[in-house]
Amino acid sequence: MRWKKTTGIATSLIGTVLMLSGCGTYASTSTSAWVKVDAARKTIMLTLDEGYNSTNNYLNFNGYAHGQMTVTVPLGYKVTVKVANEGGIPAEFGIYNANNQLVFKGAGDSIAQILGNPAGGILPGNSETYHFVASKPGDFKMANLIDRIAGKGQQANGMWDNFQVVSGGAPGVSVS
Repeated sequence: MRWKKTTGIATSLIGTVLMLSGCGTYASTSTSAWVKVDAARKTIMLTLDEGYNSTNNYLNFNGYAHGQMTVTVPLGYKVTVKVANEGGIPAEFGIYNANNQLVFKGAGDSIAQILGNPAGGILPGNSETYHFVASKPGDFKMANLIDRIAGKGQQANGMWDNFQVVSGGAPGVSVS
């Protein structure tokens, strides 16, 4: 009797995991493969794959879009972000404020850089690495602003997630 009960629970859990992984909503329950923190040196390194899977028509970071991922960084931390383009179209990356301006020097491509080079961005199969200091607290967006889909930028199409700089605490990533 106990065997059947345990098997039923295991089957339900496996079914739930398969259902969630099959719908393309979630990339991974563990971020340890793409987040490295050195609290003693006050550094965080993120590895982001744009177009990681079919979630949001490949407009995602590591399979998350529409703000499903939040990166939290304490004020003053040195941040390294390696961005790889796994999708089929050029992409770009930046940490932006509400006016789509870069928040930190070195935190991605500015609107002027994007508009000034229509063939630019990170080409499919390539990557770029950005280095910056989280020098001001606030809630910002990690986004791909290249305008490629029906006259709308990818941020309008959900290719954005949250980037928070907080005055204290530990760095990390949460996903929903």
